[in-house]
Amino acid sequence: MSNASVKLDETTFFNRLQRIFEHYRQKPELWGGVDSFVSAGGLLDSESEFDSPKSTVLGIWLLGYEFTETIMFFNKDVVHFYTNTKKVNILQPLVEKNKAMVQIHDHSKISKEDFLKRVNPGKKVGIIAEDRTKLKGQRMSDWFQELDNRTDFEKIDITAAIANLFVVHTGTEVNFLKLSGSIVSLALKRNFKTSMEGTIEDDKKKPHRQFADDVEEYVNNYKKKASKDDVVETAFNPIIQSGAGNYDLKSIGATSDGNDLHFGTIIAQLGVRYNGYCSTIARTYMVGPSNAEEADYNLLVEVYQNVLKNLKIGNKMNTIYKSARSLVEKTKPSLLPHFLDHVGYALGVTPCQTEYMINEHIEQVISSNMTICIHVGFKDVPDPSQSDIKKQSYSLLVADTFLIHSDNQQPPTALTNGKMNYEECSYTLDDEDDDEEMKENSHSNHSQSNIDIDSEVRLTRTREKQGEIQNAEDLRKKRQEEILAKKQSEFKKRGKSNDDSEQVEHLTMDEKLANGEVYSYKSVSDYPKELKRNKVMVDHKRETVLFPINGTHVPFHISTIKNVSKADENDYTVLRINFKTMQQNFGQSYAPAKMFPHATFIKEISLKSKNPENLSTALRLIQESRKRVTQRERDIHTHGEEVQQGDLILTRGANKPARLPDVYIRPGKKQIGTLECHENGLRFVPQREVKGSTGKQDILFSNIKHAFFQSATNKDIVVLLSFHLHSPLMIGKKTFLDIQFYTEVVEEYHNITGRFRQSTSEMESMEEERRERALKNKLNREFKAFSNKVEEKGNLEFESPYRDLEFAGTPYRSSVMLAPTVNCLVSLSEYPVFVLPLDEVEIVNFERIKLGLKNFDIVFVLKDYNKPVVSVNIIPIQKLDDIKNWLNQMEIKYFEGVANLAWANILKTIRDDRANWDPWSADKGWNSFLNLDDGQDDDDPEDNEEDDYNPSEDDGDESEDYNSEQDTDDDDEYAVDDDSDEGVDWDEMEKDAEKSDRRAREKRGDYSDEENEGKQPAKKRQKK
Repeated sequence: MSNASVKLDETTFFNRLQRIFEHYRQKPELWGGVDSFVSAGGLLDSESEFDSPKSTVLGIWLLGYEFTETIMFFNKDVVHFYTNTKKVNILQPLVEKNKAMVQIHDHSKISKEDFLKRVNPGKKVGIIAEDRTKLKGQRMSDWFQELDNRTDFEKIDITAAIANLFVVHTGTEVNFLKLSGSIVSLALKRNFKTSMEGTIEDDKKKPHRQFADDVEEYVNNYKKKASKDDVVETAFNPIIQSGAGNYDLKSIGATSDGNDLHFGTIIAQLGVRYNGYCSTIARTYMVGPSNAEEADYNLLVEVYQNVLKNLKIGNKMNTIYKSARSLVEKTKPSLLPHFLDHVGYALGVTPCQTEYMINEHIEQVISSNMTICIHVGFKDVPDPSQSDIKKQSYSLLVADTFLIHSDNQQPPTALTNGKMNYEECSYTLDDEDDDEEMKENSHSNHSQSNIDIDSEVRLTRTREKQGEIQNAEDLRKKRQEEILAKKQSEFKKRGKSNDDSEQVEHLTMDEKLANGEVYSYKSVSDYPKELKRNKVMVDHKRETVLFPINGTHVPFHISTIKNVSKADENDYTVLRINFKTMQQNFGQSYAPAKMFPHATFIKEISLKSKNPENLSTALRLIQESRKRVTQRERDIHTHGEEVQQGDLILTRGANKPARLPDVYIRPGKKQIGTLECHENGLRFVPQREVKGSTGKQDILFSNIKHAFFQSATNKDIVVLLSFHLHSPLMIGKKTFLDIQFYTEVVEEYHNITGRFRQSTSEMESMEEERRERALKNKLNREFKAFSNKVEEKGNLEFESPYRDLEFAGTPYRSSVMLAPTVNCLVSLSEYPVFVLPLDEVEIVNFERIKLGLKNFDIVFVLKDYNKPVVSVNIIPIQKLDDIKNWLNQMEIKYFEGVANLAWANILKTIRDDRANWDPWSADKGWNSFLNLDDGQDDDDPEDNEEDDYNPSEDDGDESEDYNSEQDTDDDDEYAVDDDSDEGVDWDEMEKDAEKSDRRAREKRGDYSDEENEGKQPAKKRQKK
C-alpha cells in the first residue's frame, strides 16, 4: 500500500467516527461502562476469510482501507492511532483537519508503555476478545502481551457493542443498503437466472464456478457505472449449487464447485457490498419437481412469511425462530430434522453478524433501523419418487434482506426483490418442434432478449401437469373450485373490515365544497391585487369569480355557478349568472344544500353594462374556467386525482444520462424528441417546441405503477415504451394515466431511404424488405437496451405482452389486439391504450356465451366497487378456452352466462349492503346470482329451435336484428306459434291499434286527423 495510491475520505471518516462516539454515549449498557476501548489491526488468519474480526471490519469501515499493525484507541471524543511511519504519513491529513479528534503515535518513536500512558485508558478498557485468536504477527502478540501485563485497568469484552454498531443504520447508510439490494437483485434476475434458463434451454453443460464468475463480473461492471468514489463489489463469492448431496446452506462461507449445473434443484445465493454495506438474496429453482417438493417449497414460503410477520421491534430472536419451527412441526413434522438451525441474521457492514443469528439460543432483540436477512431452508430432504439419482434428495433455500423501521406500524422494507412463488421458480422441460420464428414474448421474462433465436427445447413454467386429466373443461372447473376455496379462506382470515379498506370513493367538487375542502380565499388579504372597481374579475389560480356588488367584490367559487349567459337589452348588455341551489337536474340534491338545509342560497345575479366588451370578456373567462374544472373532475372520476410530482434530479457531470433519441410522445400533439433517464425519473425533451405541444415532460420512477416494453413484429410497426402511472399527469388541459414513447418503423425507414422512393424490381423490393427488417431489429435492441438501463436506475421491471395469448376485442370504440403481461391485460399499439392491472380485479364474467354466437363479451369486476366495471366486447369465441386457462393461471375466479347484466345496478346494491356482503359466500356472494351452469341447458325448446334456424352465413350473431321481409311464410308460421295462447283475431288487433294511436295523439295535442276534428275535449280547448 503506497502513499500515493491511498487517499482517505476525510468526510466519511469524521462522520463515522462521530457515529461511534454517539453510539458509545447513547448505549452504555452495550459497552459495559468502559472508559475507553481499543481495536487492533493485524494480519488475518487464513481461516478467517468469511468471518473477519470486528477490529479489522471497524478499521476498514472507518478508514476505507485495511491498516495492518495499527492500534486504534478510542478515549471519549478522541481516537489515537499507534502505527508505523509509513501509515503515519497517510493518516496525517486527518490530524490537520481536526487535531482535537485525531492523534497519531509512531511505533518507532514511542513505546507501548508510553503510548498507554498518553491515551489515559481509565479504570475500564473495552477490548475485542476475538482479536487474540484471529489476528497474527509479532507486533500483535507483543501488544496483547502488554495488555495482559497491565493490572491498573479492567479489561471488558465489547464485541456485542461493535456488532450492534454494524447492524443499525441511518441516513446515507440506508441508501447504500438499498443500492446494494437493487444491484444484487438485478444480478440474480438479469445474470444468473437468464444464464441458467439459457443453459437449460440449449441443454448445455456449464459448471457452478463459471456461473459464479459471471455473476461476479456482472457486479464488477457496476464499478464503471458508479461514481469514481463509490465501491461496488460482491460481499462474498457467489454460491451456486445443484445436485443431490452437494448442498451447503450456511449463511455464508459455502463455495461454488466445479461440477456442471444439474437440471434438478438449483440454489443461488448472492451478496453485494456497496460502499461497505451488504445485502443478500437467495432463491431456489426447481426443474421437473415432484409433488412432494412442490408442497415442501410452498411450506418454506409460509415459514418465510411467518418470520417476516414476527420481525417487530422488541421481539427476541430465539422467539422468532421457535415460532417458525413450530409452524414446520405443526404442518409437516417429518421436515424438522431437515429444517435449518436458524431463520435469519443481522447484516450490514459485514454480510453476516453471528452475534445476531435468529436461532433458538440468541436472545438479542429486534431494534429499529436494523437490517435483517431472512434465511430459511430445508436441507437434504429425501425424494424416493425420482428416478434420477441426483434428484433423490433436494434442498430448498429462500433469503431476502429487510430494513426494520422506527416503529411497528410500518412493516419492514424489502431491500432485495425477486419473485419466489412456486410458478416463477419451477420449470418443466417440453420437447417441441418449433419451426416458426420464435416469438419475442414467451412466458419467460428473459426470452425477450433472444428475439431471433429458435430453440428445439422450450422452457415453460407449469402450474398443472398436462395430461393427468384428459377433459380440459373438467380441469378448468376443478381449478376454479380450488381458487374459490382459496378466496374464501383468505376472506375469512382478512375479515370484512379490511376488505372495506379497498373501497375508495372520490368526492365530487360539490361535496368538497360542502366539507370545506374547496374554498376561494381564507381572508380579504388573499384577493388579487389587480381588482378594478365595478368590473368582473376571474381568478384562474383560485378558480374564483369576483362580482362587484354594492361597490365591493364578492368571491364565488367557479363550482357554485350552474350556467352563465349574455343578452342585449336596449342599450345595455346583460350578463346573467345562475347558481346551483337546493334542487338540481333530475331531482339530484346539491351537496352544500344537503349539509346546510336551513341556509339561504343565491339563485341568480344579473350585471348590466353599456360596454359590451367587458361582459363578453367576463363571459368567456368564466366559461373557460368552468370547462377546465369540469374536465378535471371528469378526469378524476376516470383516472383518480392528479398528484403533484416532486422535482426531477438531473444526472450531471461525467455520468451522462442514458438517452433514447428520435421518439414520439403520446398523448398530445405529435412531436419528436429524446427520452432521458435521470437519477429519479425520465424526461422527454422535444427537438423543437410545437404550439400546443406538451414541451418537456417529466415522469418520476416513484409514480410509475407498471412499465411496458413492446417490440415491433411482423404485425406491429411500432416499437414503444409505455408507462401506467399511480397518479395522472396533466398534458395540455387533460390528465392521463398512460404515457407512451414510440417510433414507427415504417416512418423511420422512409426518413432514412427517402419517403417517395419506390422499388423498380423484385430484387430491389426484397432488398428494401431486408433493410426494413434490419432497422426493426435495430430499433428493438435500442429500446430494449434503454429499458434495461431504466430498470437498473429506477428499480423497475418492464413487462412485455405475451403475443401467443393475444386476442381481438373492443374495450373502447374500435377493435384492437389485447394481450396479457405478467401483471396486466394491455393493448398498447393504438391510443388510447388499454391497461388493466390484474391485482385490481375481483372476478371476471363471460357474457353472451350461447351456442351459435361467434363472439362473446368479458366484464372485469374490480375490487373497488365504487369504480365501474371494465368491459371488453366482441371477442372471438375461439379464444374462450385460452382466456379461461390464462385466468386460472392468474388465480382469478370467473363466471359465465348468456345475458349482459346491468352491472351499475348490481354494484349499487352491493355498496348499499356492504355489511352483509360476502363475495365468496354461496348464498350471499357472486355465486348467488352468477353461476357457471345457469341458463345453459334449460332454454325453452322453441328458443333452441329458433336459434338453430340459420338462413344465411351472413346472419352470424345479428340474429336478433334479422329482417325477414323476404321470408314472410316462415315468419308467420313462427308468429302463429308464439301468439297461439292469446286467441286474438285481426279485427280486435286493429281496434286496439286505433285506440292506441288516438291516445297518443291526444297526449301530444295533435288533432289534425279528419276523423278527430271537433272531438277535442273541452279541457284541451280551454288550454289552447
